[in-house]
Amino acid sequence: MIVPAPLEGIANPLLSPNPAKAPWYFMGLQELLLHFHPLVGAILIPAISLGLLAALPFMDINLETIGVYFRSHRGRALALLAAGSAILITPIWIVADEFLLDWTTWLPGWPTLVSDGLIPFAIVLLGLVGLDDGLQRFFSANKEERILFLFIFLLMALLILTLTGLFSRVLVWQWFGPGLYPSAINNRGKPYDNK
Repeated sequence: MIVPAPLEGIANPLLSPNPAKAPWYFMGLQELLLHFHPLVGAILIPAISLGLLAALPFMDINLETIGVYFRSHRGRALALLAAGSAILITPIWIVADEFLLDWTTWLPGWPTLVSDGLIPFAIVLLGLVGLDDGLQRFFSANKEERILFLFIFLLMALLILTLTGLFSRVLVWQWFGPGLYPSAINNRGKPYDNK
């Protein structure tokens, strides 16, 4: 096994493990809580995402391309570009947010909702608007292809956040790169007894 995972005692509802980790399918959302204020990471981003997901069928206005995978040959290439961009940009944002960006220190008098929530969220939104603008300018992508690009980009970003939460967060949600885990430790930060 890569990471030791011994059985522990019977679950005690009065004593929660530290850190408490969500099931794997919610790890991407829990990872968002590390990078944004809880109101933004737990409520605003998921609500906007679900709202846009529900609105996708109403944004599909080109009846000629319904049923065609990725809309066109250019749509297929843009889908691959979206996946590759997300694989490149998302880990860079995670590492930058972990080690370089410290909004609360830079803006000490500001509420954390603004410094840790709305400012990083605005930066991410500006990046997405920039991607959309670049698709329109450099690739002459139509509306459906741009929506497809952004959907695949955000889906891949969520997948990368989930994998980061699963494999790179160990103790109290500190980041450890792949293969850089500390020596054998249990979920309470104490070394395992091999007895």
